[in-house]
Amino acid sequence: MKLEQVKTEPDPYEPYLLSQAIRAGQWLFVSGQAAAGDDGAVVGVGDFDKQAEQAFKNLDRALRAGGSGLDRVAKVTIYLTT
Repeated sequence: MKLEQVKTEPDPYEPYLLSQAIRAGQWLFVSGQAAAGDDGAVVGVGDFDKQAEQAFKNLDRALRAGGSGLDRVAKVTIYLTT
């Protein structure tokens, strides 16, 4: 089975050498998404709603880069900070 790393533009996790997602055949495995903005800084410190919104934006971007979408998600993991 061919494994392919999925890259996003921008990739706020690139400085940390974290993978956005891995495509394994017909499957797409997306790493846990944090509330990092395009510049890598945490968005909405202390604001749950803003952090959740940013995490879903990042998830959507990774899914689209891998050829999928939010409508095909089986499980979500979101990391928030206060």
